[in-house]
Amino acid sequence: MAFEIRKARESDRPEIIGLIRDVFGDEAADRADARWAWQWHEDPKLEGRGYQGMVAVWEGQLLASMATIPSGLFVDGKPLPDAVWFADALAHWSRVRKALRSLKKSGLKDEGLDLSSGLVGAILNHPECPRHHLGKHLTDPMLVVAYKVGTVDQPGTGSWARTVSLKALLARYLGRPLGWFLGAFADLFLPAIPKPTAPVGIHEGPFDARFDDLFEDALRHHRAITRRDAAVLNWRYRKNPDASYDVLSVSEGEILLGYLVMGRFERHGQPRAHILDLLARKDDPMVLRSLLAESLRRLRREGVTRLECYTGSRVVQQVLGDLGFRQRLHRGQSMPTLVRRIEVPELYVTRGDGDGG
Repeated sequence: MAFEIRKARESDRPEIIGLIRDVFGDEAADRADARWAWQWHEDPKLEGRGYQGMVAVWEGQLLASMATIPSGLFVDGKPLPDAVWFADALAHWSRVRKALRSLKKSGLKDEGLDLSSGLVGAILNHPECPRHHLGKHLTDPMLVVAYKVGTVDQPGTGSWARTVSLKALLARYLGRPLGWFLGAFADLFLPAIPKPTAPVGIHEGPFDARFDDLFEDALRHHRAITRRDAAVLNWRYRKNPDASYDVLSVSEGEILLGYLVMGRFERHGQPRAHILDLLARKDDPMVLRSLLAESLRRLRREGVTRLECYTGSRVVQQVLGDLGFRQRLHRGQSMPTLVRRIEVPELYVTRGDGDGG
């Protein structure tokens, strides 16, 4: 067959990296290549080693690819098979147009293809594509296709943010000494940051068995939650080849009550931070509030301008609101997680799920 959609293979790596290079440039391609072993061979959620995704091929040339990242989603305490995060599809559009012109001449029915939802829609609908889909932070074109094939917004999921400090913003225009000084004064007029009511410490080193125990507790208290045991946390936050994270924790003796993973980044010339993961035993609001308050206090001392937190938990959102966070909007719309063939009243996800952060 001149045209086919199939599961990707490890041998597709050079063409997939080349496609990333064509679409996003050398930096993104080099980063994907350097992270390949970590992402596609070391992730504990992988059932088998090697790239996971779908590709469209025409006359031996790769036209498009879409990564399907294992989600590790648990529903009612049990793993949900074939549940993946789908990323934005990459396409070599000049090749796609050429292939589609050729297919129209030969007749789509002869190839057994349904392109009524476009090439990406055909990939998502392909019988070899994993059945259960999750997605977030997708581009507008990908959103259009996702909705067209029946993907829906998961209620109660979205991104929240609040201003932490004005020091860096003022220093950018007034210079470091004066701007930093005036920023410290201006910070007094921002929403107050309370003191943590529980002792919060920095967790150094690997995630241990206490994090496994906390995840087991989470499975009992959350109808749907993605896997976040010690193996996944160590892979995601301790072995990441090009990023480092701070981990805060609250404990009572040898029992871990909760933790928070925080990363830093820069946007529009301003230092920012985001919460990659956040979990508390029995969804305890006091533990959640203490972890978030301590992160805010530390970031204000550093002069970080803004803190963002993505969540699907109503309890977490209530605590965020109490601490002065507001829901982030994109063009006036919230930024929910998208789901397909997954029906749950609440979905516990964070920014660190999928390829976020």
